[in-house]
Amino acid sequence: MSFFDTELYDFLVNEKNCEEKVVRSICELNRRHFLPENQQNLIHTYKPIPIGYGQTMSAPFIVASMTDLLDVEPHQKILEIGSGCGFQTAVLMVLGAKVFSIEYVPELVDFGRLNLQKIDLIPNIRFGDGYYGWQEEAPFDRIIIAATAPRVPEKLVQQLKVGGKMVFPLKKGDREFMVRLHKTSELDHSIEWLYGVIFVPFVGEIAT
Repeated sequence: MSFFDTELYDFLVNEKNCEEKVVRSICELNRRHFLPENQQNLIHTYKPIPIGYGQTMSAPFIVASMTDLLDVEPHQKILEIGSGCGFQTAVLMVLGAKVFSIEYVPELVDFGRLNLQKIDLIPNIRFGDGYYGWQEEAPFDRIIIAATAPRVPEKLVQQLKVGGKMVFPLKKGDREFMVRLHKTSELDHSIEWLYGVIFVPFVGEIAT
């Protein structure tokens, strides 16, 4: 890829202590390809940007942080819940991962696919309730969720390999925190509580 966003690179280097490969993977992507036409003027705000249907494109430093926490390696299988505009999907693919992404909003399934195809990436995106995961492709090395879960999504933990990691926002009382779950055995896991966030809610079966 010939594109490189030097302004965003400087911002991310100053904002977050993330691996160089993560920062570069983000800056090699032209974020304009992932935004609706009516939001193009917000490209340099580096804040969450609405993409329609009550959803947002996450701020670049959140994408960088979540990707860094995943500890992505080439050829890993990653399950993404909430593909949205496809930007996080693209970052993971640039890092060499094989991504399986589930989106709950039908219109965004097509939007994400088209955005990724603009940069010659062929995604595995499908419509569905992310709570149930992608059983036929399990187990996964990593799972990333771009929506706040009211509780640990056990059905997704079951689809994670032992030794795998899952990064997602989790509700605790009336606050939301970014967490990293480590699957330590088939029956157990540990959770790191990291920092406060605000995300759209995880909808579907888990919300009932």
